[in-house]
Amino acid sequence: MVTGAYMFAMMAAAGLASAVSVPLADALDSWALALAVWALPALSGLLLWLPLSRRVHHTAPRVDADDEAAVTHRLPLRHATAVTLTAYLALQSWQFYSALAWLAPTYVDHDWTRARAGYLLSVFTATQMVAGFVAPALADRVRDRRLLLLPAVAFALAGELGVLLAPDAAPWVWSALLGLGQGAAFALGLVLLVSYAASPAASARLSAMGLGIGYAVAAFGPTVMGVVRDAAGGFRAVWLVLSVLLIVQVVVTTRLGPDLEPVR
Repeated sequence: MVTGAYMFAMMAAAGLASAVSVPLADALDSWALALAVWALPALSGLLLWLPLSRRVHHTAPRVDADDEAAVTHRLPLRHATAVTLTAYLALQSWQFYSALAWLAPTYVDHDWTRARAGYLLSVFTATQMVAGFVAPALADRVRDRRLLLLPAVAFALAGELGVLLAPDAAPWVWSALLGLGQGAAFALGLVLLVSYAASPAASARLSAMGLGIGYAVAAFGPTVMGVVRDAAGGFRAVWLVLSVLLIVQVVVTTRLGPDLEPVR
């Protein structure tokens, strides 16, 4: 439930930003100033976090020297479970950031206004809120998380194929399907970072590897997809490549069974 609430807060703020960024840029007559506005909530978050961080570290239980020595801080780079989960998170994050970057421009290319395309992106984000909140709660009731992971990937694939094959037929539906799939897929990935760890320390190392490497790879997604768009001369190639990568994600997802060896 905490993971779901965390996801809900992230996606709610992202949806608000998607909806108001274009009107804000128009009102300020500057994209640079509109982008700079988002430094204000970031600063607010920092100011709220600093006293909490100090209090948590001040009241943290003392760790015995023997226990501290027994805890390794190395990333589980050679652990099969960690490698599989990292591959899943890298593919999912690549999909998410690429869709986030190119969904609205795809429809601007279809003669939508920038503001309307921004609202489409807000639908994408709003449905992520729902899926990101519900999926972790359902994960507590399911031993084999593939029963939730595979439908999530299927939703995202349906949305991407819709944008690829019939973009003007039901754009709001395609956006909603993308959001449901991506929101659930990411939230469940966060759950697995805990489920596949034998201890809090192991979960920290697994999270550092999965999210660190996954985000580093995914950071290239929007740029690479932009190169694909430029080389092909249109956005259809972008959604074709993303659909193929989702099929690869399905293959990786099938390996995330309940009997994988936990990271220790």
